[in-house]
Amino acid sequence: MNMADDEIQAIDAIARFVGRDVLFVSFEKVIRDGHRITLHTLDRDEWRSLPQRRQLIDWLEANDIPWRSCRTFSQSGDDGTYRGQIYVDVKRDDSDPRLALLKRFLTHSDGSMRMPGTALCYTTYEQALSTSRDADSDFLDGAQWF
Repeated sequence: MNMADDEIQAIDAIARFVGRDVLFVSFEKVIRDGHRITLHTLDRDEWRSLPQRRQLIDWLEANDIPWRSCRTFSQSGDDGTYRGQIYVDVKRDDSDPRLALLKRFLTHSDGSMRMPGTALCYTTYEQALSTSRDADSDFLDGAQWF
């Protein structure tokens, strides 16, 4: 996807647009040192070469699940650099079979992620509305993990 950083919408803006809770996947750099694994924030363009991101996109497209690049919260206090996050157009509804399919692909039965450095997250519609009402607040903690 060849979008400029400023063309990628924030996840809270997407939630307000679709009028519901939204799902997204975020990525971190995995560094292995023997048996120890640490996660680090991706540098500006590292997301382009992440195999787990490419694997997820291929899987989403093979399963006809719409997706698009997204940013973190509008008021998150980050530097605004896109780091590979993906909005997944699936309702956060346990009765939706596409959500069950997505969870099976991304997580083990105990809820841990199958691909290190990957996190399945959601933002509630209420949180998204709050970010538009209170531009002075810090919403870095607005996203929640499954």
